[in-house]
Amino acid sequence: AWGRLGRRHSEGARPVLRDRGVLGRLSMHGLIHIVFKLFAEETFGERTWKEVLSKLGLESDENIIQMMQYDDETTLAAVGALVEIVGVSFEEGLELFGAFFARHITKQGWVNMMRSMGRDLREFLQNVNQLHYFLERDFRNAVFPHFAVGSSDEG
Repeated sequence: AWGRLGRRHSEGARPVLRDRGVLGRLSMHGLIHIVFKLFAEETFGERTWKEVLSKLGLESDENIIQMMQYDDETTLAAVGALVEIVGVSFEEGLELFGAFFARHITKQGWVNMMRSMGRDLREFLQNVNQLHYFLERDFRNAVFPHFAVGSSDEG
């Protein structure tokens, strides 16, 4: 059977992914997917990544790890598949991936740039939009999220 992504998926597997790349919708860049694949393989093993692909109805990952835009539905389907396979909550899965992502960008040499974005988490988050504006120069079609940081009664 042919999946909605134009690639053949395993017989009997139910494709989870839908059409991707609709302009004006929120999307994730393939870089996130590439790091997510590394996270899945390094943390849970290559077999687990293959199980994620199977749950998504894909025989290979060539359609979800290219350096292009993917809608959030694709990203969330991959995260959902992984957390179901490894038996953690969606929130815990995102926290684990976030920690892996931070270690990954540190290993890739981005730590000094990240440190320059603020003295603490609040300052860093206030400056994430500036990072996204900078990245938009190289990734012209990217649609980055906008972060707003406010105060609460709890500090």
